[in-house]
Amino acid sequence: MSGSPHFKVDGFRAGTGTGNDALVEGEYWLRRQQGAGHWAKVHVRIGPGAHQAVQVAPDACAWIAGLHGDRTATVVPGDLRAGAEAGARLALSEAGVTGMVTVTEIQYTSMDTSADDVRFATAWAVWQAIGHQPRQAPYIDSEGIHFPSADS
Repeated sequence: MSGSPHFKVDGFRAGTGTGNDALVEGEYWLRRQQGAGHWAKVHVRIGPGAHQAVQVAPDACAWIAGLHGDRTATVVPGDLRAGAEAGARLALSEAGVTGMVTVTEIQYTSMDTSADDVRFATAWAVWQAIGHQPRQAPYIDSEGIHFPSADS
């Protein structure tokens, strides 16, 4: 079979559109106090797709309504949406796989969560779902979060 490598879980080969239509899921909970606080919890669902595609579910922050009863506050903040999309694209590209990633939940705090925290957690949630260990993983130190460059 030609093309980019694909991941295989439970008889499903993402990116080929063949096999059963099973979904794989992953979750990553970032909890780190190194310099500044870093906190984000992200859940992803990945299905078959011939290309790399990413979407953030409109109800990815619905958990807020359960805490506060305020459904108007459940809209995914734009910067966190962008972080989730960037993290999923980073993970798919680094793994060299295709598929449709849906970010189904983004939990965050107003004090300790940045777009980079969500990007980091989303990338690791995707890698967890597909069983991939990145060659050049993002990391956190006292200066912040560092992502591999596109040239690496």
